[in-house]
Amino acid sequence: MTKHTLNQRADQFIEHLEIDSLFAESSVASYRNALNQFAKFLRAASDSPEVVIDLNSITQFLMRQTALGYKRRTVAFQISVLRSFFRWQVDNGHIASNPITLLEPLKWTRTVPHVLTEDEITHLINAPGITDPCDVRDSAILALLADSGIRASELCTLTMRDLNLDGMSLSVHGKRGTVRHALFQNRTSIYLTEWLRQRPAFAPRHPFLFCSYRGRKLARSTLYYIVNEYGSLIGINWNVGPHTLRHSFATNLINRGMDLRALQTLLGHASILTTQFYTHIAVQRLTAAHAEFHPRS
Repeated sequence: MTKHTLNQRADQFIEHLEIDSLFAESSVASYRNALNQFAKFLRAASDSPEVVIDLNSITQFLMRQTALGYKRRTVAFQISVLRSFFRWQVDNGHIASNPITLLEPLKWTRTVPHVLTEDEITHLINAPGITDPCDVRDSAILALLADSGIRASELCTLTMRDLNLDGMSLSVHGKRGTVRHALFQNRTSIYLTEWLRQRPAFAPRHPFLFCSYRGRKLARSTLYYIVNEYGSLIGINWNVGPHTLRHSFATNLINRGMDLRALQTLLGHASILTTQFYTHIAVQRLTAAHAEFHPRS
């Protein structure tokens, strides 16, 4: 295969993900990045216009990624991307067989993420205050993330029409084009009501619920900055992001006895196995607390 053909097919595969598979924008970006790294490796390994794609070259690429310090989870994801890419090529008649089928899936141990207590979440939501429109926006964002458990990408793409203030609910556009309803508490409703009153001051020219101080659609990087900044302000000494609030939302509901199926629906998980992970977080935190405070520990 020529280097040009490889680039062409990679572009076509990404286009397929964007149009046919209804992948989330962030997922498509991750797939594109993984394929770009693979193509760059192959181009550097060959002085001719041709590149060799077989199990050996794929293994060499993965070994290089490991040597560069990529985490086991990242390498496992890159294997998954390549597997999908070659399967798509086989399905479309570009190649006769998938060269990665003989490669064993890389297993990785999922680390238990940090979660915030309910008191810490309250302090976080109250941290911005309401002295100016940006503060009001930030409090509304923090409250909505904490009370609904939605993803960062989902919050950034919420439109005005997705919000039902009276019903204290959202229409959330999730992965693979799915739509679900998410709920929030009265405190979030109060912040959102005030944000809607202040929103025109930003002069947004789009339908999205939240915007930057210049009126543009809110970027995920800005969202991460907002959450981490106020996390530091209340004394949390580790990186806090939007997904921390999602983890905390799920774990706190599990601790209160919520049914796994109900939680799966709220989080928008395709598989109950993904939701089940939060029972492990709750159990590990309970075990740690028992070991720390039990008189015979």
